[in-house]
Amino acid sequence: MPLKETALIAPLDVLRRFPAHCGTLASLLQSRAGTQPEKEFLLFQGSSFSYREVQDQCARVAAVLQGQGVQAGDRVGTMSANHPSSVFLLIALASLGATMVPLNPDFGVQEAAYVLRHAEVCGVVCAPEALATVQAVCADLPAKPWLLLNAAAPATAGADNPATRIAVLGDLADGMAGATLPNRGTPDSVCVFIYTSGTTGFPKGVMHAQSSLITAGEGFVARMYLQPHERVLCVLPMFHINAIFYSFSGSLAAGATLILEPRFSASSFWRVVKDTGATEVNTIAAASAILMRRPRSEFVSGHRLQKIYGAPFDEEIFRVFNNEFEVPTLIEGYGMSEIPGALNNPFLGPHKVRSMGPPSKHPDPAISLAELRIADDEGRFLPAGQTGELVVKTPIVMKGYFR
Repeated sequence: MPLKETALIAPLDVLRRFPAHCGTLASLLQSRAGTQPEKEFLLFQGSSFSYREVQDQCARVAAVLQGQGVQAGDRVGTMSANHPSSVFLLIALASLGATMVPLNPDFGVQEAAYVLRHAEVCGVVCAPEALATVQAVCADLPAKPWLLLNAAAPATAGADNPATRIAVLGDLADGMAGATLPNRGTPDSVCVFIYTSGTTGFPKGVMHAQSSLITAGEGFVARMYLQPHERVLCVLPMFHINAIFYSFSGSLAAGATLILEPRFSASSFWRVVKDTGATEVNTIAAASAILMRRPRSEFVSGHRLQKIYGAPFDEEIFRVFNNEFEVPTLIEGYGMSEIPGALNNPFLGPHKVRSMGPPSKHPDPAISLAELRIADDEGRFLPAGQTGELVVKTPIVMKGYFR
């Protein structure tokens, strides 16, 4: 069952705790950082960054990117497991009116080559583990992108390791003291490409504007009744719509804390939940099913996790997570890379198991989110109770497929 409404700040009141922003990621961060500069925004494996420190890091990274020649409209690839640089780069690039193109760090040369070539990136920031793949790809690109590492190569790499000869983003950012975060992007500026899985052909680059990302985050505050005190655990990858549009953007919109884990680990999941004080996490069906099959000896009681967003959930998942894993609220919903956050079961109920729920709502009733109709094969709208194609109209819609 959901938490009692009397214990919660209404979603619109959560947003109204902060000054109005102008619809860009830089202005949204400024709105939150100006109100609560010393509050923890980002936690990563023991490293903590306050809202003020995140804003400072984003400003420094933006200065580094300008030094690399990045301009409005440019695209920069990233290839890494979840890392603070993922957050800094997304905001910094958006502040310049540029675009982040995140890639799965497990891609091989052929898969990475398709995305980097198709997106026509001017540069790539990657983890040391992905460097060999990125270098192999970039060697064959007509315009050679610049390369930076998002972290230093392990000390065991050795002096002859190629990673030791590539500059590290954080080291360059350390030399940019006093930088201020630009706000050259607009709400309509494309800030991220999400490449689809390619089940119907080659992967397609889904283009989203800053307004989509921010509106989705504000919608997530309503979907999960996200509170300013929340500690949102992100175990899904930041090349996926869920992590960027819900976990990251929702945390920022609520003025909450984002706990970033490199990747999902079933064996350590409950220990991480307990140790970090996580109160909310997003999952996918596979992750939920894996956790249910793991030895119960891995479960750590006494955690603070209250809410899980994901889908699809069946009766068994509800039973196990409610009764055995001590998580009171699971919310099902539905979205696509092209239309994040279209439907969800209402947080305060009713909850209908195995349902996508009704159209999602924004905290501000004056802002309309998803509108849905059922249509036949000819596109004619059908009355309630009929079977057909789901047609969605939403402001959180992609600007199109790149090229």
